[in-house]
Amino acid sequence: MDDVGWVVTGNDVNQDVIVLERCAAKSIEWASRRRLQFDTATPEAALFTCRRGHERHLQPQLTAKIEVGEGFIRFNREATHWLGVWMNAHPTLEEHHNRSMKRAPAAEARLQTLTKTYGVVPASVRAVKVACVQVVALYGSELWWDPSEAGRRDDLQLLLNRQARSILGVLPTMPWGSLMRDSGLTPAPLILESRQQRFTARLANACSNKLMKLH
Repeated sequence: MDDVGWVVTGNDVNQDVIVLERCAAKSIEWASRRRLQFDTATPEAALFTCRRGHERHLQPQLTAKIEVGEGFIRFNREATHWLGVWMNAHPTLEEHHNRSMKRAPAAEARLQTLTKTYGVVPASVRAVKVACVQVVALYGSELWWDPSEAGRRDDLQLLLNRQARSILGVLPTMPWGSLMRDSGLTPAPLILESRQQRFTARLANACSNKLMKLH
């Protein structure tokens, strides 16, 4: 069996470890009764905190070990990959953004080779780049985007500029405003704000529906 997770919240890491060990033991016992088996050699453990000075605070906590089956698991010191998102111990999602921005140019390069080989028209190139490259770069942006962090916005805009030049076949000196207009691509600030607004609206709607069911 795979893709099983346990989440515990608390103020004491040692108490959280005890709860996690109980969850692991009960899960293994449940699987054993049904002649199923978990791979206890591959689990990962992650510790997240909003406390200030988290790096200093986490140093002694990360040495805690969780007993799972016949082995022990330590908390990850690096970012943890879960459901496609890389999460740091302090929830900045900086590692996720960095990895996404590295994957996007690789996807773009592969598409560039295909479009040159088969002579795809600009409109189709734009559609493919939006669907295959921008999706990679923007995955999880609803969580990490902060209007005060111009660096991440600028990273995305540089990617969009490269996309626009490959669509139009123009020189690198063409102004980015003209690139966006003529290529039909949306500038980075508008994309990020739109995605975050839609996410906030969906979240508010889900919470509203939940409250209505409770009443």
